[in-house]
Amino acid sequence: MPKSSNDGRFDRAAWLLAALNVLARDGQARLNVEKLAGKLGVTKGSFYYHFRNRQDFIEKLLAFWEEEFTQQQLRALAASKAPAHERLFRLAVRVEREQLNKFDTAFRCWAAQDTLVAKVVRRVDAARFTAIKAIFAEIGFTGVDLIERTRIFVLFHSSLSIVQVPDESPVTDDLIRERVRFFTQSRGD
Repeated sequence: MPKSSNDGRFDRAAWLLAALNVLARDGQARLNVEKLAGKLGVTKGSFYYHFRNRQDFIEKLLAFWEEEFTQQQLRALAASKAPAHERLFRLAVRVEREQLNKFDTAFRCWAAQDTLVAKVVRRVDAARFTAIKAIFAEIGFTGVDLIERTRIFVLFHSSLSIVQVPDESPVTDDLIRERVRFFTQSRGD
């Protein structure tokens, strides 16, 4: 959990991380200033130090999720000089190890009820799709094959944490590498 800032107030990231966890566990209806302040052990004044009002808070929460869990990852992916297969593998490892998809379902559920959230979710999905599609195109896929592999890869990694499969095998790098091989093998292989 992020530490408080030097002036004794919790920093904005602490509020946003707490909100993400409440959102994932309890849904957007539970994003309540008083309850969040209680969880953080601070007053509501700390909230208003960082956010003008609830709408500002929601906008900052959406921007935080988009930046931390998508844009930073896509910039790292774009900066990598590794071969395409290796970039997909490294991304899949990060999604798995860092639980980058942990909040996706909560935002998608919220998006069904809120147009601003829906707009951000669409933008996140489009950014993810565009980046992954470019990698599959680099591997050599085209047409429907390119689109569907991209769609399935993005969908799989976005929803992996919510599908409860009765398998107790640990997720190893070898297993993740095998998944990437599955997504990138041509139909004749």
